[in-house]
Amino acid sequence: MPQRPERFGLGLLAGLGAAVVAIVFYAAVLHFTNHQVGYVAIVVGLVVGAAMGKVGGRSAGLPVMAAVISLLAVWLGQLVGMAWTINHMYGIPFTEVLFTHFNDLVKAWKDSFVSAMDVLFFAIAGAEGFVIARRAGQAQR
Repeated sequence: MPQRPERFGLGLLAGLGAAVVAIVFYAAVLHFTNHQVGYVAIVVGLVVGAAMGKVGGRSAGLPVMAAVISLLAVWLGQLVGMAWTINHMYGIPFTEVLFTHFNDLVKAWKDSFVSAMDVLFFAIAGAEGFVIARRAGQAQR
């Protein structure tokens, strides 16, 4: 059976698309539950890694990019969820919270979300993205 071809660009695009979906999903979970669910970070890594590996094939750089994109997606999911909640609670436009007050949002994120457990879930999400992208990319068609 032939090896899967390397398609780094397509894999990267698939990962970015999956990350956008994962960001919205994570933000919705955060907004509607009013607390962080660390296991969602693992799902983010899984979704991003699977998309990149399946589409990108055996490209050696994709697992590393999957880890980076997974970490960014978890972080942005948390920020978007916070912005959505602030919008809902205080009536400040979502885009204003996210873009005009971005530095304040990041400061609030640091004060609210950064703990040893958060660091652990970030690490797992990045590792999950890496491992799943590598395995999916090496799998035979």
